[in-house]
Amino acid sequence: MDSINRALQAEKIWSGETNPGPDHSDKNIELVKRFFEEVWNKGNLSLVDEVLAPDYEDYNRPPGTPRGLKGYKANVNMIRSAFPDIRFTLDQVFAENDHVAIRLTGHGTHKGNFMGIPPTGKQVSFGGMTFIRIQDGKVAERWGISDIPGLMQQLGGNGRPPSAIQVKSPYDHVSFMGPKDSKSTTRVLGVTNLCKATKDDTRGIYSLFVSTVPPGEGVPIHTHWKEDEAYYLLEGEWELYDDTNKETMTLGPENYVYVPMRTSHGFKNVGDKPGRLVLIITPGGLEGFFEGIGQVFDDPDNPPPAPSGPPDFARAAQIAAKYNITFITPEG
Repeated sequence: MDSINRALQAEKIWSGETNPGPDHSDKNIELVKRFFEEVWNKGNLSLVDEVLAPDYEDYNRPPGTPRGLKGYKANVNMIRSAFPDIRFTLDQVFAENDHVAIRLTGHGTHKGNFMGIPPTGKQVSFGGMTFIRIQDGKVAERWGISDIPGLMQQLGGNGRPPSAIQVKSPYDHVSFMGPKDSKSTTRVLGVTNLCKATKDDTRGIYSLFVSTVPPGEGVPIHTHWKEDEAYYLLEGEWELYDDTNKETMTLGPENYVYVPMRTSHGFKNVGDKPGRLVLIITPGGLEGFFEGIGQVFDDPDNPPPAPSGPPDFARAAQIAAKYNITFITPEG
């Protein structure tokens, strides 16, 4: 219950229900930069005790890792033992009051055992995103995702040749896409998805969508067996279901939700207005699922008529199976 209460408190701060206090954005950015340089790039674990709060909570710590500072140090040691020359570059850092969002890239040489894979000597790189909350000058909470599947592919994990991270992106420059622009627009179970980035745009690391959900609509409970998901809620009132842990969360705008692979989950817009959210899926590629299961159209302002009759769950389940997704349908 402590983690739930902490998450609810963070929700109140994010949504403005509590006063976040003076704006320490610049100071917090410098704290984050110093932390990554000293702890991750130089291995100075003594800074962990200085920067992380005594009751620090990492909501996306690696499986089997202890909670708190002990778990964080164990994770640093595990990564640096496998990649002794690991170096993280902070590609983008944004801060608002006590919240900091980071997009980063790690580079290193595989010289130690990593998740059962013996040293290969390969040079690797992988991306990630981290969201943290700072309280009283210390990091109190963290949420994040990393492209571990892409990293494993580079190392030849599970017998697969390194591929995803090495796919050449069609963009070798900063790209821009307007609010209504998309690589494809689909409607799945009433949800309109504007695909902003495909796996081919991101070297296989992630796919990104902006989804609009009518009142009363949503996505039924399902499980991704090979992808992590992250939601950033823009507009609307939402119920999110964690079926694995039998929990239901009611959240509003500006909340972030991370869903690890193999976790049964779903969501519904319970408000009286259309809801909007940003959906990130890693590794990328599920744009093919949306295009296969839904209606594809060009103009999001002029969608085609919705299909008549109930959804074809049998067809949906068949397509989902190709993408290692399992739906809990009304038929069970």
